[in-house]
Amino acid sequence: MENELIIKKNKKGKLHIIISAIILLIGLTFIGFGVMNANDKKNNAQNIVEFGWNNSTTDELVYLDITYEPVQLTEEIDGEAYYILLDNDYYYIAYMKIDKAKKIKAPARVTGITATPETDVKRIAIETMNDVFEDDNILLSDYEEIFGMVYIDTIYSFYDLSPFAFTIGIFVSISGAIALAINLANNSKFNKSIKDIKDLNPSLYERIINEMNNPNKYYKEINLVVTNNYLISLNSNKFEALDYQDMIWIYKYEYRYNGARTNENLKVQTKDGIIHDMAIANGSFKKADDYYQEIMQKVHEKNGKVLLGYTQDNVNLANSMIGK
Repeated sequence: MENELIIKKNKKGKLHIIISAIILLIGLTFIGFGVMNANDKKNNAQNIVEFGWNNSTTDELVYLDITYEPVQLTEEIDGEAYYILLDNDYYYIAYMKIDKAKKIKAPARVTGITATPETDVKRIAIETMNDVFEDDNILLSDYEEIFGMVYIDTIYSFYDLSPFAFTIGIFVSISGAIALAINLANNSKFNKSIKDIKDLNPSLYERIINEMNNPNKYYKEINLVVTNNYLISLNSNKFEALDYQDMIWIYKYEYRYNGARTNENLKVQTKDGIIHDMAIANGSFKKADDYYQEIMQKVHEKNGKVLLGYTQDNVNLANSMIGK
């Protein structure tokens, strides 16, 4: 025996799983595009001379065939520094690991991605050139005429060759994977909670389903069903049916973060002392408040001994009822 609300709930859960899988697939597609783009750049690295003196495009893979060993330009920071590279005709700036730079014996090829130099690096490069040529007439404004508009960053990763695609892909993939895991877990837990009731007490399950097929009221926004004998929750990860006669306390409970209301739950405590989250609202709190008040009144009509609302007196009374 099945119920239309449970069927719809499962269909909705499966839809969420499919959407999450699609989001994950989109993210992986972006990553795949990033890998293809990075491989293409890696296989088609340009000579920086051919790349162009006035080209300011960044994240392009380039190389330079140097004829002299690299000359350290800046002080070491975490084992890295800026260097001046020279071929037969031009000067370039490169960012390198010091250990790697020391091992380079010209002639050699230096490979990296293009990047925009900071003003401090430009200033140090110009000061160095003035010292080398004993000439104070080389100005900061002359930097691009001497070294070009970009420098060679040799400390790059595969990610740096296609940062946009990888960033979007990683973010979307992680979001999709998390959503897929949550939706799979919720769907599994919901169906397991139904199976547990069905296996443990088939007649009880049949009775609950019969009442769900003829409910007093179904609150779609908060996934709660009121029947003649049960308050039934169809929340994201659990199917739960509570007999009104087993309840001792029903109340609304607010969760706040930095003073702002984030969640508003309808909680029910049963005679065994367990507190059940029967409904969760994380938006439209005014509507949820109206629903909760209406449901609490309906529960009280079914069981006049149920405590209503969260007060210190009710906390004490509930504790005394369960022997605390």
